[in-house]
Amino acid sequence: MKSDIIITGYGGQGVLTIAEVIAKAALSQGYNISQTELHGLAQRGGSLQCHIRISDKKINSELILVGSADLIIALDPLEALRACYWANPNTTILINYKTSKPYLVEELSPESLITKIKKFSKKIEIVKADDIVEKLTGNIMDANTYILGYALKKNILILNKDKIWKSITDKIRPEFIESNKKVFNEALK
Repeated sequence: MKSDIIITGYGGQGVLTIAEVIAKAALSQGYNISQTELHGLAQRGGSLQCHIRISDKKINSELILVGSADLIIALDPLEALRACYWANPNTTILINYKTSKPYLVEELSPESLITKIKKFSKKIEIVKADDIVEKLTGNIMDANTYILGYALKKNILILNKDKIWKSITDKIRPEFIESNKKVFNEALK
């Protein structure tokens, strides 16, 4: 088994948290993992990418080669387009539809960005995680948990759901476990 995953978004969206959850779950399943991050001004809302390499064999490089990502999880459509550098026609690109940045021109609207992304891969999954989670819990804080559950349900994240859930509960504070559980279970339906 080999899976090269890129998680992308802006600083503060939980990119590092998702990467850590995936890496820990893969490690607990006995896989070799490598995780690294590429970022600019991530603490100030700048672009952030994490590369996670999962394999049952030795991993020789932390970075994913251009055009060789198996999965891109984008927490924003603009960041999904930026990550297409690592995509190929068979890369699955999972996009949280709701953009966190205002757009001033039509070329940066979510619809326009997704049209551009479709030129890089034929496997696009779009989920309105923020909207779904806000309806379920009243806020969007658990949207990343929904995205992970959705990726598991669609079999685009090939890890054990119990290991992912354990990794989530190890990462979050106890008072947020019930709302995350509700969101995670909803995503798996």
